[in-house]
Amino acid sequence: MVKLIRLASDDNGIFKSNFQNDIIIEPKSKIALLNTTFTNDFDILSVSQFNNKVIVTTDTLDPNNTLSQGLLDIIDYGNTPDAPIKLEANILRTLNTALLGQDVALANNIGSQFNIRNDGERKRVEYRYAPFLNPFNLPGDSSGRAEVLNYDETKIEVTTTANKTIINKIGGEPATLDRSCNIISGDAKLSNGNGVMVIRIKQGVTSGSGLQDQGFGIGLTNTNLPNIGLDPGENIEDRQVGWEIRYNRPLQTYKFTLKPTVDEKTGEVTIVEQDSNILPNKVFGASIDEHDFILFEMKGGELSASVCQVINLGNLNLPTGNPWTQAPGGAVERFDTTNLGTGFADFRRTQDGSTLEHWWKATSATDWDIYNTGPPVAGDTRAATATADLTTGVISITGSAITFTPGELVYIADAQYLRKEIFRETLGINEQDLYPYIYLNGASTNIQLEMFNLTFDPWLNQFYDNDTSSDDPPWEITGRNFLTNPSNALVNNWATIQSDWVDNATGDNLWGIPDEFTRWARTTTYSVTMHRDIWEFLGFRNLDTGPDGYAIISNLIGNGDFLDCWSFSTATIPFRISLTDSFIVESRSLALDSYDASQVSYTGVALSSYTNRESDKQGRRKNILMTIPVNDNSDGLVEYDANTPIFIDINNANILNQKTLNFEILDKNFNNIKTTADSSIMTILIKGPNE
Repeated sequence: MVKLIRLASDDNGIFKSNFQNDIIIEPKSKIALLNTTFTNDFDILSVSQFNNKVIVTTDTLDPNNTLSQGLLDIIDYGNTPDAPIKLEANILRTLNTALLGQDVALANNIGSQFNIRNDGERKRVEYRYAPFLNPFNLPGDSSGRAEVLNYDETKIEVTTTANKTIINKIGGEPATLDRSCNIISGDAKLSNGNGVMVIRIKQGVTSGSGLQDQGFGIGLTNTNLPNIGLDPGENIEDRQVGWEIRYNRPLQTYKFTLKPTVDEKTGEVTIVEQDSNILPNKVFGASIDEHDFILFEMKGGELSASVCQVINLGNLNLPTGNPWTQAPGGAVERFDTTNLGTGFADFRRTQDGSTLEHWWKATSATDWDIYNTGPPVAGDTRAATATADLTTGVISITGSAITFTPGELVYIADAQYLRKEIFRETLGINEQDLYPYIYLNGASTNIQLEMFNLTFDPWLNQFYDNDTSSDDPPWEITGRNFLTNPSNALVNNWATIQSDWVDNATGDNLWGIPDEFTRWARTTTYSVTMHRDIWEFLGFRNLDTGPDGYAIISNLIGNGDFLDCWSFSTATIPFRISLTDSFIVESRSLALDSYDASQVSYTGVALSSYTNRESDKQGRRKNILMTIPVNDNSDGLVEYDANTPIFIDINNANILNQKTLNFEILDKNFNNIKTTADSSIMTILIKGPNE
């Protein structure tokens, strides 16, 4: 006679029972699952002030100078099926937000990025340096260039001579008012950890038209333009642009736009071009190295754009030497930039303990005119002149014994450019993918561009492909070129690109990156500190945890062939999310004739001698009553009803008087599930050998 047994559970899919009646199970009986109903709880994690800190140290030997921090968004993710996806995105964004680079103290953050990827069913946290490249002058095979940036070669001319790449319209192409004469991304994204993009105006002269058709625009958009069917040479519409800087002519200020807004109901696009109130400084003439360049930066989860301009004619930035000691007399002198950009003078000189004010105007690389009253204006008579010894940094007043000695080393040329920020915006989780674009309005005689370089997303295949026989540009993450020097791991593209970046720079450049920066020439260990709740969500187990619940994972940057500038840490167990495509019903009180072969290895189970350790799934006996496929689990409710119950043999050679019947519902990886407070129900059937 077939027995029907109904069980209930309030304890996360664990069914425990104790019967007062005798449940007699004949030898060689069979058991089947008739139906079950339960609600899977998607309560993943609550992120609070107690577990939201993320600390990144990019050089553990120098933690004081390379340590930075980000904060996870404080969210109670609740019982929604997309909670795991949102939480993972929050973690990834915060890891990249912690890369604050563009700072001398955090120099080895610059051009780096985190990513979270799948390694089979496990999560892998990866950290990589990004290549800083000219996309039009990639070394090696050029066949991959079209995948990076695309343009209409009948309208735009890109020429490279002696590592100098110039961008302009084809001669005879007319001026335009729209964004149709463009260069758009093929598959190239800016590094969204800590990335930069620069372009310099080689020539920007007026046509006299009086229209907005003489310059160019450059920007970053969340839209991968080719993916929406836009071809090079087709106009980029307002709804497709992003954060943009536009130059028109020398005596007109730079303009900018932020990401447009789109009305969800009407589809109406709102885009407002704003005035930066910054006039171009040098945009034509022979001194190209001193021309304005535009800089986009992604760091700390913020996107900023700036115009970088020469602040004086010389190479000596007086405020960097504060305080200065005057001789004779020993007075303490100081310089500031009070009048910089607003008055006739470049610097103001003051004296400690005195009301003295003098104003200095640079006239060459080593000389200044001095004004005793001011602020001076054009036409005022200078009171004296001064000259500097760039070797020692000592300044002498012409025709006197008065000298000024800097209080510390005066850096030559690192302040040659004044960075004038135009905008800064915090980007949302869904705004992290940034695709570059450029458009030319002016004719070739009016606008020419150069020094276009950017840090590409280091997970793009064309920049880290390890197969030297492929047609992709053979650049590793370091910028190493396998075609020209396959054995050299010390090539630093950030250093070699200097000649096409700030050509006359000596010593440190604008961001404090030394020309001979050696981060790629040494092995460095980085570390990531997160709360154990976060690590465990990603599948990392058995971590040493401090009293505050935080744990550290460290890894070497550069741990083998083709890994010289990136590293990764792989989770201990498969990624666990509450959303699963199947469940397992397992008996805890009856031995069933069931087996599982889902993994290559199991904890505590030795591999067979004939096993292919790379691919063979290991078999083991498991008391599986049924597997339940889930086709639509959007609300967490699982209802299973067997039209034709499948009976499994019970391994009982003798009669059983079963007082307890215990079962568990597990996810596909045999992990416990979490159910809602509502009772879970299960109905099983047991029949004898002749029934």
